[in-house]
Amino acid sequence: MRQQKKQLLSSLNSNRRPTILYLVFAVSFFSLFLFAIQSSFFSGSFNSNRNAESISILSHFQSTVQQCVANRGLGLTAHIIDHCKLILKYPEGTNSTWYNAQFKKFEPLEYNYDMCETILLWEQYRNMTTVLTREYLDARTDGWVDYAPQRIAQLGTKKCYNKTLCEEHLNILLPAKPPFRPRQFRTCAVVGNSGDLLKTEFGKEIDSHDAVFRDNEAPVNEKYVKYVGLKRDFRLVVRGAARNMVPILNGSDNEVLIIKSVTHREINAVIKTIPNPVYLFQGIVLRRGAKGTGMKSIELALSMCDIVDMYGFTVDPGYTEWTRYFSAPRKGHNPLQGRAYYQLLECLGVIRIHSPMRSARKQDWSDVPSREMISQAHAAALRLKKSQSASDIGQFGNCKVWGNVEPGKSGPVSGSSDMSDIRKLSNYSKWEVMPFNSLRKEAQDHYMQMQGVTLYKMDGNKLDDLVCTIPNPVYLFQGIVLRRGAKGTGMKSIELALSMCDIVDMYGFTVDPGYTEWTRYFSAPRKGHNPLQGRAYYQLLECLGVIRIHSPMRSARKQDWSDVPSREMISQAHAAALRLKKSQSASDIGQFGNCKVWGNVEPGKSGPVSGSSDMSDIRKLSNYSKWEVMPFNSLRKEAQDHYMQMQGVTLYKMDGNKLDDLVCVRHSLKSEV
Repeated sequence: MRQQKKQLLSSLNSNRRPTILYLVFAVSFFSLFLFAIQSSFFSGSFNSNRNAESISILSHFQSTVQQCVANRGLGLTAHIIDHCKLILKYPEGTNSTWYNAQFKKFEPLEYNYDMCETILLWEQYRNMTTVLTREYLDARTDGWVDYAPQRIAQLGTKKCYNKTLCEEHLNILLPAKPPFRPRQFRTCAVVGNSGDLLKTEFGKEIDSHDAVFRDNEAPVNEKYVKYVGLKRDFRLVVRGAARNMVPILNGSDNEVLIIKSVTHREINAVIKTIPNPVYLFQGIVLRRGAKGTGMKSIELALSMCDIVDMYGFTVDPGYTEWTRYFSAPRKGHNPLQGRAYYQLLECLGVIRIHSPMRSARKQDWSDVPSREMISQAHAAALRLKKSQSASDIGQFGNCKVWGNVEPGKSGPVSGSSDMSDIRKLSNYSKWEVMPFNSLRKEAQDHYMQMQGVTLYKMDGNKLDDLVCTIPNPVYLFQGIVLRRGAKGTGMKSIELALSMCDIVDMYGFTVDPGYTEWTRYFSAPRKGHNPLQGRAYYQLLECLGVIRIHSPMRSARKQDWSDVPSREMISQAHAAALRLKKSQSASDIGQFGNCKVWGNVEPGKSGPVSGSSDMSDIRKLSNYSKWEVMPFNSLRKEAQDHYMQMQGVTLYKMDGNKLDDLVCVRHSLKSEV
């Protein structure tokens, strides 16, 4: 009886244990499920609260902008639609005189704007470069082939497959890197050509700015000095005016000429004879903004200046014709659209407008949003944009294309071998070779904040179409010598990639039949080396699972790698080859049996980074050494696992391509050293 009772209790206990385990598991699972829901809820709640906060900030900012337009718009009024959208309206009875022949209607009296997009665009523009450079063309994959020909008139071709063809036309005005930096000047005046300038005497006020920007052929002389001043630093010109640059620039060897659209042989011939710096403009397209060269001058100034004051633009009511202060009136474009957009920019803190009607009253900017308020609105608009985007928009989240430049190296200055002595002996390249420490402190600080990255607009006015260049770390290659393998830099690039990557895909190598010359996609053919030997060796490497080849003949068929030995098969073959080598060797070949030379280093100590005491400030302040100081836990997990598997030993090739000529460095403890 007792025995039966014990068996019954034992049976009950054994049945109870799984039940208890199931209950524990169920409770744990439910707790995790509840935690996940709560986490999701609180995360969503947090994002919702952040969005509500951003909308509140933007709504308050909209109200400030609305009041600013009412105070400063000379009849214009702003009507708020939501926290981002508003409409600028002219009063009833405003005379719309500009007729759009394309759409067969007169200019409208109201304009819709997205304030959030506008503030993001123009704050982005304050951090950009607006001069075409060699690094920009190098960074774009289509830079030399497709884009460069668009900046050269009468080239005779739409593509520069031969890079030297475009270089012949662009070198005279193409700096290697930006000659001008954001925050380079504190105050700048942009002076238009309006006849309104003759109604006021802004001359001394204009000349008091750190830099003055003028348009096209606008004269600067004693006749107009009290109206427009005499200071001349930058001049933005259209192609037609660029042809007459000699009389335009007469009397000012240092005035920088920026050509708005394209260059051509005739313009280049003139550039070679003058001492002035000359560059090509690289800007945005404002489809709903103001039109004309004046707007481009504002873009140019904003990319260099903290404060931009605007003079000589038709921004007062009563426009009847497009007047100029130095010549007869001429046909203009979109006066009401331009005036509305300029007023929006002023009330967003982008520019400050000066005009006859405004000069009659004391000019103060207390009704314009403060810099702090603008920064808060910009941050709020950016947060909203992030919340609507699947990808993270960080400091460089809008960079569509990345390019690398060598830090501390200024590169070739603009120019050509057939320039006149006047140009050769002048100081035309002073902005390109200016030492970094000669920049205004705010410009240096901005460069550091941007980590040495330079931003360019790519196409249009989208926020996410930037070309971004970053200073290059520079190191020496340490590789092997392949006497029977493929030749050239391409093979070395494969070695370099294999030392870092799991999978290496190869493009742009001459591996298809029918090779006749050593072609290059960006320039004329040149003499090559060992094409058949190279092709054979690359094919061997592919079938050993070392690389994967991509080429025109292979792209025609579906690329799959099922006929390449698997990773498991390759590992087995490697182990078998190693065993055979061991059987033929007197000494044991273990994991580090091929180490001919051993060295020891202290673990956890990075040692001095590459560099020298006489590096330029551009290199010192850049992020060139980031790979050298990267924390171990920032590495990909597979890289960390490999390091542990290798017991902290680093392998280097010593000489040639022998298996047993390794230099091996062990990360030892201090006591072991």
